[in-house]
Amino acid sequence: MNSFGRLLWVEMRRALHRRFVRWMVALALAFCALTGVIAFTSSRDPSKFGSDHPVHMANWWTTGGDGDSLLLTAALFLVFGAAMCGASVGGAEWRAGTITTALTWEPSRVRLHAARSASAAIMAFLIGFALQVVFLASTLPAVFLNGSTTGTDGDWWVGLFLAMTRISVITAMIALLAVNIATIGRNTSAALIGIAVWAFVAERTIAGLK
Repeated sequence: MNSFGRLLWVEMRRALHRRFVRWMVALALAFCALTGVIAFTSSRDPSKFGSDHPVHMANWWTTGGDGDSLLLTAALFLVFGAAMCGASVGGAEWRAGTITTALTWEPSRVRLHAARSASAAIMAFLIGFALQVVFLASTLPAVFLNGSTTGTDGDWWVGLFLAMTRISVITAMIALLAVNIATIGRNTSAALIGIAVWAFVAERTIAGLK
C-alpha cells in the first residue's frame, strides 16, 4: 500500500470512529427496527392496508421508480444523513482547532483533503448500501408472514439492486459535497447551509426553468 493509500485508510477509520457518525448510524438502525415493527403490526389485518403497503415485496421498489416505494423513503434519510456526517467530517477539526495536528503528520493539505474527501465518499457509499439492506430486511417478517412476494422476478431484483446502487452513489456524492463545502468554509454549518440553499432554492429554480 502506497502512502496515499495508507492516508486514505487512516481517514476512513477516523471517519468511522467519529462519535457523531456512530450516533447517526445507530439512529438509522433504530429507525430500521421501528420500520420493521410498524410494517408487521400494521399488516396483521389485511382489511386495513392497501395494495401499496410494503408488506407486498414488489412495493419495495417500483419499476422505473414510478410512484411511492419503500426504497425512496430510505433514500431521503440517507441523503440527509450523508450531508450531516460529511459536514462533520469536513468541518469538525477546523472548529476544534485540531487541523494543525493533522497537518503535522500529513503536511500536504492537498493530499490530506483528497484522502478525506475520498474516504467520506467511500464510507458513505458502503454505509448507505448496508443501511438500505437492513432497512428492507426489517420488513421481511411482515412480508413472509402477512404479505406476498408476487411480482418479484429476476428483472425486479436486478432493478432493485441497481436502484440501491444509484442511491448509494448519490449518498456518496452528497457526503463528498458536504466535506468540500465544510472544508472551504472551515465550519460544519457552512456545508449544511450550502446544501440547504441548493436543495430549496437553486434546484427548484432550475426545475422551474425546465
